[in-house]
Amino acid sequence: MKELLESDNFYAKSGFLYLPLKLDSEIKTDLEHELKPESLIARFKSLDFLSRDEPETNELFLEKNGQTFVKGINILSLIETYESLEPRDYEKKRTSLLKKYSFNPETKVHIDSALETIVFEVMPYFIKTNKGLERKRIDKKGIIDLINEKEIIPQEYFSKAEKLYDLSSLRNKIEALEKDDLQLKLPKEEIISPNKFRTWFDKTLESFILSKEIDFLKSELDERSELAKNNKQYLATILYLKDKASLEIEGFGFYEQGDGYMVYKHTGPYALKDFDGKIYRFEDCKVGMKVADDHIYSPAVLNNYKHPFLEYSRSNQTICLGHAKIPREFSKKNLIKAFEIGLGVILQGYTNERNFGGYNRLDGRVHHGDARETFYEYKILRTDPQIISGELEITNDFIQ
Repeated sequence: MKELLESDNFYAKSGFLYLPLKLDSEIKTDLEHELKPESLIARFKSLDFLSRDEPETNELFLEKNGQTFVKGINILSLIETYESLEPRDYEKKRTSLLKKYSFNPETKVHIDSALETIVFEVMPYFIKTNKGLERKRIDKKGIIDLINEKEIIPQEYFSKAEKLYDLSSLRNKIEALEKDDLQLKLPKEEIISPNKFRTWFDKTLESFILSKEIDFLKSELDERSELAKNNKQYLATILYLKDKASLEIEGFGFYEQGDGYMVYKHTGPYALKDFDGKIYRFEDCKVGMKVADDHIYSPAVLNNYKHPFLEYSRSNQTICLGHAKIPREFSKKNLIKAFEIGLGVILQGYTNERNFGGYNRLDGRVHHGDARETFYEYKILRTDPQIISGELEITNDFIQ
């Protein structure tokens, strides 16, 4: 890039730089005919270097002051791609330019919409709060209160939340930048020296950087205006959770995993009944599914576990869903539905023998090939105190 801007004179015309075509004097004499623009264009078309549909034009080569120029680079493309071509120089110019306007580069405050959906829309569906003798589903305010009871949120997050409410500073920055004429203007048609082109390039690049900065600030202003509709405790909480990247309340939780989140729900201990009426006690099961790029992945059991609908006894096993299909596009409704299917298979999928579709039977009989797991050690009596008291629920107690 620098070599280009420091080379010979150019010719600027119609948004393109025409580069000097340098030829040995003897070769130039021999090729005098071929150097005629119409001849060269015909040659290039015959070789498919130019589209045959392109109209006849003499703009591929230009003769100016006895010098031949060949059409080269789109001038504005140099400006638009400079950040990729020269990232360090571009950032240096950007930082220096913003300093000239007496403010530091703005740091975008990004609130993860997936995180908000998980915490404030899906979590309330799976946890409840006591209100009198009933267990009521909790609302957004209740979730915030629960989080602030469980977590000590540092003061810095409340300071960040306060900053989100300061919309005037963003407006002032936009106004200061928009005072200048930032329209990108092409150089006029003429032979242009490297120094003159460099002067034009630097000024135009400044306008381009400032235009991008204005777009960025306007986008930030729109987002902060939306965020400012929430109370500061909400903003401080979501900013804290974004950095902490994990939370669990009453058996429902999430943690960051790669490019998304692993969302999970504990079942707690439960019991299943087999076809002969025998009871089997199962320990807590952690059912989870990854959410990333607006996609919901298949439900799996995250802890070391064995179950009729798991192929082996180990951790991170995909649940056998049979013919059930979970919705794949991420949304509150779809994630709740996916959990209902995954949890339903674990807690209630073991129904009657005719419809059983898992890997293993509680009684040890074979379903798919050789029985991989047996559950004799899980067997308990129906008179077990936890069953009698209702502390341990038989979750599939609808088998006839």
